[in-house]
Amino acid sequence: MKSGISRRDFMKGAAAGTLGLAAASLFGGVPAAGAAAASTQPVQTELPIPEPQRPETTEYTCDVLVVGGGFAGLFAALEAKAAGADVLLVDKGRPGYSGLSAWASSHCYFDAELGDSAENFEYAMKYANEWVCNLDWVKAWIRESKSVYEKCVELGILNQCRTGAEEGFWVDGSIENDKLVDYHFAHLEEDRRPAFVNALNANGIPFVEHCMIMDIVENGGGGRHPGGEGRGAHGGNPRAVARHQWL
Repeated sequence: MKSGISRRDFMKGAAAGTLGLAAASLFGGVPAAGAAAASTQPVQTELPIPEPQRPETTEYTCDVLVVGGGFAGLFAALEAKAAGADVLLVDKGRPGYSGLSAWASSHCYFDAELGDSAENFEYAMKYANEWVCNLDWVKAWIRESKSVYEKCVELGILNQCRTGAEEGFWVDGSIENDKLVDYHFAHLEEDRRPAFVNALNANGIPFVEHCMIMDIVENGGGGRHPGGEGRGAHGGNPRAVARHQWL
């Protein structure tokens, strides 16, 4: 060969160069590769827990303490307030958002004008529950479910909007094509969950959120409860449990 380097010597040099590049990559000799590998390492240290702050109000007095801010708690608070009681509602999360009420997708009610039969409904409930059924609750539902439905409509809890498919947000059920997050933000004002808080505020009913009732004081039996204690997570951090509320 005119260059003075034999074919065997050339192949030896090429092999040595390739091994050198591989070793440099393994031991961080190539800056770009080393930086990329370091940035993908998982964080294994505990994140700092924010220092809990004492709430401005830690003592409450009321005639009626309602525990829970779902459908049952909301209507219990509204009825007690309408009867003239001083009401306080406490929720482990935020009224309308915690528990199962936030997931309800339909609302049924009894309406004799539509042909519903109280006798048939009571029989169906007893049969479906193998005759172990609290008929007092069944009769209360027959008597009051329609008025509760109408109140929900009035409060905006049962607002309806066009489906994602009708508005072009839902395409084929795939993450790539559907725009369900956009659909959510497009209907924020129609979201039923804020209606729970709006109803409490409109009726002058104070509420404490992110507070779990831990203990109820009973005095003299007969269902008389002069007070209780709750513990809440400040700032929504469930590990920063530090505030106490006497109710």
